[in-house]
Amino acid sequence: MKNYLFGLCILGLTNLAFCQNDIAMSYPSVGNTYDMYFNDSAISKSAIKNYVYLNETSSVNLASRIEQFHKIVANYDVKTESCYVANKKAKYKVDFKETFNKITATFDENGTILSTKEVYTNVRLPIALSQSISKSYPNWTIDHVECHILYDGDNSSPTYKVRLKNGSQHKNIAFL
Repeated sequence: MKNYLFGLCILGLTNLAFCQNDIAMSYPSVGNTYDMYFNDSAISKSAIKNYVYLNETSSVNLASRIEQFHKIVANYDVKTESCYVANKKAKYKVDFKETFNKITATFDENGTILSTKEVYTNVRLPIALSQSISKSYPNWTIDHVECHILYDGDNSSPTYKVRLKNGSQHKNIAFL
Protein backbone atom coordinates (compact mmCIF):
# COMPACT_ATOMS: atom_id res chain seq x y z
CA MET A 1 0.00 0.00 0.00
CA LYS A 2 2.89 2.34 0.79
CA ASN A 3 4.37 1.73 -2.67
CA TYR A 4 1.09 2.63 -4.39
CA LEU A 5 0.72 5.81 -2.34
CA PHE A 6 4.35 6.77 -2.98
CA GLY A 7 3.94 6.09 -6.71
CA LEU A 8 0.81 8.24 -6.93
CA CYS A 9 2.59 11.12 -5.15
CA ILE A 10 5.55 10.96 -7.56
CA LEU A 11 3.20 10.77 -10.54
CA GLY A 12 1.26 13.79 -9.26
CA LEU A 13 4.41 15.87 -8.70
CA THR A 14 5.75 14.97 -12.14
CA ASN A 15 2.51 16.11 -13.72
CA LEU A 16 2.72 19.48 -11.92
CA ALA A 17 6.29 20.01 -13.12
CA PHE A 18 5.31 19.57 -16.77
CA CYS A 19 2.35 21.95 -16.46
CA GLN A 20 4.72 24.85 -15.77
CA ASN A 21 6.29 24.69 -19.24
CA ASP A 22 4.09 26.21 -21.94
CA ILE A 23 5.35 25.11 -25.34
CA ALA A 24 3.76 25.97 -28.65
CA MET A 25 4.90 24.39 -31.90
CA SER A 26 4.51 25.99 -35.30
CA TYR A 27 5.34 24.45 -38.65
CA PRO A 28 5.00 26.95 -41.51
CA SER A 29 3.27 25.56 -44.54
CA VAL A 30 4.35 26.14 -48.11
CA GLY A 31 0.96 27.44 -49.25
CA ASN A 32 -0.60 30.68 -48.09
CA THR A 33 2.05 31.41 -45.46
CA TYR A 34 4.73 32.18 -48.02
CA ASP A 35 2.44 34.21 -50.25
CA MET A 36 1.37 36.30 -47.28
CA TYR A 37 4.77 36.91 -45.69
CA PHE A 38 7.07 37.04 -48.69
CA ASN A 39 5.12 39.63 -50.63
CA ASP A 40 6.91 42.79 -49.43
CA SER A 41 4.19 45.09 -50.70
CA ALA A 42 1.71 43.50 -48.26
CA ILE A 43 3.91 44.11 -45.23
CA SER A 44 4.37 47.50 -43.60
CA LYS A 45 6.38 48.47 -40.55
CA SER A 46 3.24 49.03 -38.51
CA ALA A 47 1.81 45.63 -39.47
CA ILE A 48 4.80 43.71 -38.18
CA LYS A 49 4.59 43.14 -34.46
CA ASN A 50 8.25 42.26 -34.05
CA TYR A 51 9.75 44.93 -36.26
CA VAL A 52 12.69 45.34 -33.84
CA TYR A 53 13.61 41.69 -34.39
CA LEU A 54 13.32 42.04 -38.16
CA ASN A 55 15.32 45.26 -38.20
CA GLU A 56 18.10 43.83 -36.03
CA THR A 57 18.44 40.53 -37.88
CA SER A 58 18.30 42.08 -41.34
CA SER A 59 20.99 44.63 -40.57
CA VAL A 60 23.62 42.05 -41.46
CA ASN A 61 24.22 40.76 -44.99
CA LEU A 62 22.09 37.60 -45.03
CA ALA A 63 20.70 35.38 -47.77
CA SER A 64 17.18 36.23 -48.91
CA ARG A 65 15.93 32.81 -47.76
CA ILE A 66 16.94 33.70 -44.18
CA GLU A 67 15.28 37.11 -44.34
CA GLN A 68 12.08 35.55 -45.66
CA PHE A 69 12.02 33.01 -42.83
CA HIS A 70 12.54 35.89 -40.36
CA LYS A 71 9.33 37.46 -41.67
CA ILE A 72 7.37 34.32 -40.81
CA VAL A 73 8.72 34.32 -37.26
CA ALA A 74 8.17 38.07 -36.81
CA ASN A 75 4.51 37.79 -37.88
CA TYR A 76 3.75 34.74 -35.74
CA ASP A 77 0.99 35.29 -33.18
CA VAL A 78 1.52 33.18 -30.06
CA LYS A 79 -1.95 34.17 -28.84
CA THR A 80 -3.54 31.82 -31.39
CA GLU A 81 -2.05 28.71 -29.74
CA SER A 82 -4.16 26.53 -27.46
CA CYS A 83 -1.57 26.67 -24.65
CA TYR A 84 -1.74 30.50 -24.48
CA VAL A 85 -3.21 31.87 -21.25
CA ALA A 86 -4.35 35.49 -21.52
CA ASN A 87 -3.76 36.71 -17.97
CA LYS A 88 -0.63 34.71 -17.25
CA LYS A 89 2.88 36.12 -17.45
CA ALA A 90 4.76 33.39 -19.29
CA LYS A 91 7.37 32.69 -21.91
CA TYR A 92 6.53 30.56 -24.92
CA LYS A 93 9.09 28.54 -26.85
CA VAL A 94 8.11 28.05 -30.49
CA ASP A 95 9.97 25.92 -33.03
CA PHE A 96 9.76 26.90 -36.70
CA LYS A 97 11.08 24.21 -39.03
CA GLU A 98 11.51 24.05 -42.74
CA THR A 99 13.66 21.80 -44.92
CA PHE A 100 16.97 23.60 -44.36
CA ASN A 101 15.91 26.13 -41.72
CA LYS A 102 15.17 25.95 -38.02
CA ILE A 103 14.38 28.78 -35.63
CA THR A 104 13.66 28.27 -31.95
CA ALA A 105 12.09 31.50 -30.71
CA THR A 106 11.09 32.56 -27.22
CA PHE A 107 8.06 34.86 -27.02
CA ASP A 108 6.69 36.74 -24.02
CA GLU A 109 2.99 36.84 -23.13
CA ASN A 110 2.45 39.82 -25.49
CA GLY A 111 3.89 38.01 -28.51
CA THR A 112 7.19 39.91 -28.55
CA ILE A 113 10.28 37.92 -29.51
CA LEU A 114 12.71 37.76 -26.59
CA SER A 115 15.37 35.56 -28.16
CA THR A 116 16.00 33.18 -31.03
CA LYS A 117 18.41 30.42 -31.88
CA GLU A 118 18.58 29.90 -35.63
CA VAL A 119 20.28 27.31 -37.83
CA TYR A 120 20.34 27.43 -41.64
CA THR A 121 22.06 24.81 -43.79
CA ASN A 122 23.14 25.04 -47.41
CA VAL A 123 22.83 28.80 -47.38
CA ARG A 124 24.63 31.22 -49.69
CA LEU A 125 27.61 33.03 -48.15
CA PRO A 126 27.86 36.81 -48.29
CA ILE A 127 29.98 37.94 -51.25
CA ALA A 128 32.74 39.48 -49.13
CA LEU A 129 33.10 36.29 -47.09
CA SER A 130 33.07 34.11 -50.19
CA GLN A 131 35.81 36.23 -51.77
CA SER A 132 37.88 36.09 -48.59
CA ILE A 133 37.67 32.29 -48.53
CA SER A 134 38.65 32.09 -52.21
CA LYS A 135 41.74 34.22 -51.59
CA SER A 136 42.77 32.48 -48.36
CA TYR A 137 42.15 28.93 -49.59
CA PRO A 138 42.96 28.70 -53.31
CA ASN A 139 42.14 25.37 -54.97
CA TRP A 140 39.60 24.58 -52.24
CA THR A 141 35.86 24.41 -52.90
CA ILE A 142 33.03 25.15 -50.51
CA ASP A 143 31.42 21.83 -49.65
CA HIS A 144 28.89 22.77 -46.96
CA VAL A 145 27.74 25.99 -45.25
CA GLU A 146 25.80 26.51 -42.03
CA CYS A 147 24.68 29.84 -40.66
CA HIS A 148 23.92 30.12 -36.93
CA ILE A 149 22.26 33.26 -35.61
CA LEU A 150 21.66 34.08 -31.97
CA TYR A 151 19.30 36.94 -31.19
CA ASP A 152 18.98 38.01 -27.56
CA GLY A 153 16.49 40.85 -27.83
CA ASP A 154 19.09 43.55 -28.43
CA ASN A 155 21.41 42.28 -31.12
CA SER A 156 22.03 39.36 -33.41
CA SER A 157 25.29 37.60 -34.10
CA PRO A 158 25.55 35.43 -37.22
CA THR A 159 28.25 32.76 -37.38
CA TYR A 160 29.10 30.86 -40.55
CA LYS A 161 30.53 27.36 -40.38
CA VAL A 162 32.07 26.36 -43.69
CA ARG A 163 33.44 22.98 -44.74
CA LEU A 164 36.02 23.20 -47.51
CA LYS A 165 37.06 20.37 -49.78
CA ASN A 166 40.23 19.83 -51.82
CA GLY A 167 40.20 16.36 -53.33
CA SER A 168 39.98 13.98 -50.39
CA GLN A 169 40.98 16.62 -47.82
CA HIS A 170 38.45 18.55 -45.73
CA LYS A 171 38.78 21.67 -43.59
CA ASN A 172 36.23 23.20 -41.25
CA ILE A 173 36.40 26.95 -40.64
CA ALA A 174 34.14 29.37 -38.81
CA PHE A 175 33.52 33.08 -39.35
CA LEU A 176 31.94 35.43 -36.86
